[in-house]
Amino acid sequence: MKMKKINKKYSLLIISIFLFISISLAWGICTGSPGYQVETFTVTGGYGYQIKQEGKVIIRQPVIPAIQEKKPFATQNQALTVGNIVKERVEQKKDFSVTVQELRKLNIK
Repeated sequence: MKMKKINKKYSLLIISIFLFISISLAWGICTGSPGYQVETFTVTGGYGYQIKQEGKVIIRQPVIPAIQEKKPFATQNQALTVGNIVKERVEQKKDFSVTVQELRKLNIK
């Protein structure tokens, strides 16, 4: 009789730990941590973007990347589009460089 009570307590403990771990993992996946955000900002002649991780700027891009000329994005939407591409790559731990070919496909010159 005593052995059954002990086994029930351990079973309940193991199930509780399993549920706690499962909920914790699900919460981390759903909240997309670590949190990255893309923001645009104005610069002379156009726009740039920055990527923040938990409020701290990790990338600040005031000009169009990959091109030789130092010029800002013509529109806020262009800056946001490229910023989101870079953010996705950062989140996936991939090379986040943007190529001239990618910019051409987005009609960014």
